[in-house]
Amino acid sequence: MSSRTLIHADIEIKESDFSFLADLEKKVIEILKKKKRVIIAVTGRPGCGKSTFGKFVRKLGFGSFSPRFIAVIDDDVMTKEHLFGIIRTKMKLPSTKRDNLAPFLKTLKKHKKIIFYINTFPYKRLEKADILLELTLDEDTRRKRLNSRVHDSEKLAYLTEAEVDTGNLQYSHRITGCTK
Repeated sequence: MSSRTLIHADIEIKESDFSFLADLEKKVIEILKKKKRVIIAVTGRPGCGKSTFGKFVRKLGFGSFSPRFIAVIDDDVMTKEHLFGIIRTKMKLPSTKRDNLAPFLKTLKKHKKIIFYINTFPYKRLEKADILLELTLDEDTRRKRLNSRVHDSEKLAYLTEAEVDTGNLQYSHRITGCTK
């Protein structure tokens, strides 16, 4: 595995922090032999590193896939890059129904082959995904992360207790991975 590294919030995040990437790359390659695009629903409990993982793959890619081929939609927000990545704009397209990401997908260029949709409850927007990627983290670290960023006690209690719920989301492959 290569040694891609991202500095985010004064923390060094390495590709090796995501031990599941080789399995993910293998599945993506397999699916792209049959389809033009791969939809990956990324889920996990609040504070487990879903958004950090999304930022990592959006900026650095993973395995043999460069960021050029990747789009990340994190809680209804997608960053689009213009002029070879010099200019970035954010598209926020919330939805109260299952639209299968249609508003985002219609704006993507054809070379975007891998779409990551990051959400604790992906079934609320997606009917199906090619891959369900469920991220986990040891409970002490997850709680410390939540405590450091949430200062409303009711919200903190809700996020601390929230469980992953994939509802009736259909998917072909499931990968579970631990983050650091």
